[in-house]
Amino acid sequence: MKLIKYTALGGNVIIGLALLALFLTPDKATAAAMNSSISSTMKLLNPAGLGFIGAGLSTGLASIGAGWGTGIVGGSSIKVGRLNSGMLGKSMIFAGLANGVATYGLIISILILSRI
Repeated sequence: MKLIKYTALGGNVIIGLALLALFLTPDKATAAAMNSSISSTMKLLNPAGLGFIGAGLSTGLASIGAGWGTGIVGGSSIKVGRLNSGMLGKSMIFAGLANGVATYGLIISILILSRI
């Protein structure tokens, strides 16, 4: 029953956001003023700063995902190890595979930082 409730809530949120976007769409004059302010803001941005933000995000989000995956796999492998102790080592291999995602995020951030 909770799944149905959350699904209905998600549908209501999507409909609400669509209606909000429909009513908050700017007219042509406002859109032109927004475009000019965006272009002047983009001139002030430092590309090196955006590179540092991208490097930090790639490492941080990859590490969060790897930690989440390792937690799920580690908990499941402990459950399997309780039932069959011979499978514990084989199931822990997948925890190492989940940690590989963090390594890829680190590699991407090193590549980004080497271009700055």
